[in-house]
Amino acid sequence: RECSIRVALLDALAPRAKDDPVVRDLVIEAIKSNDWQVQIAALQAFRLAPNKAAASHLVGALKGATGRIRNEINETLKSVTGVDKHGEYEAWKTWWDENGDEFLAGTYVPHPSERADNKGNSTFYGLPVFSTRLVFLLDTSASMQEKPNWLPPDFNLKGEASRLEVAKFELKKIITLLPANAEFNVILFHSWLEPYSEKMKSMTGGERTKCLKWVEAIKLGDGTHTWEGIEEVYRAAGGNFWAKNASGTLDSVYLMTDGVPSSGVSDIKQFVDKIVALNRFKKITIHTIGVDPPANGEELLKQVAAATGGMYIRR
Repeated sequence: RECSIRVALLDALAPRAKDDPVVRDLVIEAIKSNDWQVQIAALQAFRLAPNKAAASHLVGALKGATGRIRNEINETLKSVTGVDKHGEYEAWKTWWDENGDEFLAGTYVPHPSERADNKGNSTFYGLPVFSTRLVFLLDTSASMQEKPNWLPPDFNLKGEASRLEVAKFELKKIITLLPANAEFNVILFHSWLEPYSEKMKSMTGGERTKCLKWVEAIKLGDGTHTWEGIEEVYRAAGGNFWAKNASGTLDSVYLMTDGVPSSGVSDIKQFVDKIVALNRFKKITIHTIGVDPPANGEELLKQVAAATGGMYIRR
């Protein structure tokens, strides 16, 4: 019954999910779990070892799914079927009712229009945002006052732009677009950490307006204490490697920085190894944004994203 042990077992059994019917059935059952970390581990197993027999169960699991789970199910269906219905349950159900038998027989060929990439409805620095339980971890060191090499297409302060102003613009835009059921937090890091809140906040009441005002008042500091920010994220997610998973905790992080860590853990291999250890049972995805980073900074961000199943983008 322990969430972390079930995650570990699913990770270990994942390579057999394609050819072993007993493992396949165990993974299918795990998709129904009340623990989202277990659901993610099960879905990742079918992406590693796609099994056609799982397709109908995946379509069924999509009904009522939201946020990151909805996107993860859709991504798994894409891996299993070669088709993309953009996370829409009714579209997937219709597709399955019409083509399921042909698909299972191995004779179905996806139409070109069904193979389109899922771009998502909202973005942060151009990265799609699917999660409704997420944290934005943002570098506000002194170098963020420099002129940016990239501006959002709809950015309207081009004459006085700085990396910080772009960050504020992107943050305000995504906070405005987050759905009402979203739970979020923002953590700034420079010489110390400045969280918007000590805990995740619900996007209810006047929280959206309150956070937008807080973002507008963000100031710069010195230093780039990236690892301290990462540690704070995992503290908010329930603690260290051995801590029990909490079913309602954050599942996605967007990490933006223009530099390299100036304190704490700074070696790339050690940094990534420690994240892998912390994330072993947590299954948090870390998406990374490099704002004109140096070569070693970009390599770190690429490896962090790759190690956690996230995406990296350079801006």
